[in-house]
Amino acid sequence: MTSAGATDAAGHLIAPRASVRALGGLALEPLTGVLLTDAESRALEELAPRRRKLALLLYLADQTRPVSRELLATLLWSEDPPERARHNLTEALSHIRRAFGGDAIASRVQDVQLSPQCPIVYDVWQFDAATDRGALDEAAALYTGPFLAGVFLDRAPAFDDWAARERARLSGRFVVLCRTLVPRLMSEGRWSDAATLAEKWLEEDPEDGDATVALLSAIASPATRSALGDAIERYRRLETRLRAEFDTEPDERVSQLSAQHQAALVGRHRVAQQRGLVLQRAAALRGIDVAEVDLARLGPRHGAAGAVDDDDDVHEDEGLLEQQRTGRWLDRAVGAHQA
Repeated sequence: MTSAGATDAAGHLIAPRASVRALGGLALEPLTGVLLTDAESRALEELAPRRRKLALLLYLADQTRPVSRELLATLLWSEDPPERARHNLTEALSHIRRAFGGDAIASRVQDVQLSPQCPIVYDVWQFDAATDRGALDEAAALYTGPFLAGVFLDRAPAFDDWAARERARLSGRFVVLCRTLVPRLMSEGRWSDAATLAEKWLEEDPEDGDATVALLSAIASPATRSALGDAIERYRRLETRLRAEFDTEPDERVSQLSAQHQAALVGRHRVAQQRGLVLQRAAALRGIDVAEVDLARLGPRHGAAGAVDDDDDVHEDEGLLEQQRTGRWLDRAVGAHQA
């Protein structure tokens, strides 16, 4: 259900008046460019900080059938006397109508339903719709955090129970999305995007080994010393958090992956040392003081086979070829220095 393309009885499109965000918190924000009367603008402004009334709007937005007034009164005002609870419900429904129009709420004597003509943009509707049609990048961007994160209502245990179920449903959909999208991003070489999404995945469940493996793999994917170091540091922070907050250790697969990253980083340091020795030998053969040459002006060393990155392995049987490449690169650096 969405009001993005809602029409009135005459078939005219209804422009949404406000955005309702429940993923990652709770907010009601008027949309720009929408003409409202002073009374409608004031009603929206007054509704925005009223959490219980917004909670009523969210609950109705989640329902596909009319809901009894008695259930709604119990949902949000269970500890009030029945007459007071019914009065509070009536006033809340009236406020929603003032903000979104008289047709926003379809009601009869005993039950209430949010009208398809209610002019709102609701991020939960958008997330569900994007997920349903397979627009995973869009859905991932819409999921800015757990449903009603940090939002609780006093004296409304039934509403909190419903919110917890909705939070679990949406979180489950997001995790399923991540299991598909993160590997796809990595296969496309979008490692930063994959790491960002994996971080959000891990926040849903810090003990999820699959999320952690995906995150560390994405961080380390460039396979540079910097990337490997970042992955190792992220593992250490995760290990500390799991011990402090959950009294547990990282998944065995996660520990093994981090050990592989540490071994790879040691290998990278060895390569860097080898390159330093090769550079010194090539410079000595030419009587060059490397400290006096601006080596950075040329960037990576180049040979007949193409660019040679500082993180490329130097195999023992290629030592002479590497020295020759470094020598040619060094000759170019000297020439640039003297120019």
